[in-house]
Amino acid sequence: MAGVHRGVTAPFYDVRALVIDENYAMLVSDIFGNVPWPTKTNCHLRLWGHGIGRHSVAQVEALQNDAVEAFEARLEGRIYFHGDENPSEIELILAAFLQSGLVKKSWNPHWTGLSLKSPNIVAFTRRITESLFPEYEAMIDELNDAR
Repeated sequence: MAGVHRGVTAPFYDVRALVIDENYAMLVSDIFGNVPWPTKTNCHLRLWGHGIGRHSVAQVEALQNDAVEAFEARLEGRIYFHGDENPSEIELILAAFLQSGLVKKSWNPHWTGLSLKSPNIVAFTRRITESLFPEYEAMIDELNDAR
């Protein structure tokens, strides 16, 4: 279970890629829009102060690899993390991370690529998306193509 806990938090480690690396200009434009300049420049310092963005790219990718392995193992032979009857809160949280990676691939291409190569994660994301968001047809098609 320790691996799953680590796995659930792993997407947060990629905040460094979102805010510090080549995605910074896109993120600022998408999220902050017309927010005043001082707020934008303090973003990195505030995140750093909270311990975010302190991992190297190699460390982030290693954590993400571990997360996908943990997710894949936990979902082996299961429909949901905690059984096969109904989704729990963890399924909704994970599905949101996985779906957001499919919508904004440029935000975290390493995580999205790993997720799409994982048969259990693809099946899980497809099940949740089809049952809760059937109108996300393009996403469902992409998940079907990833098989």
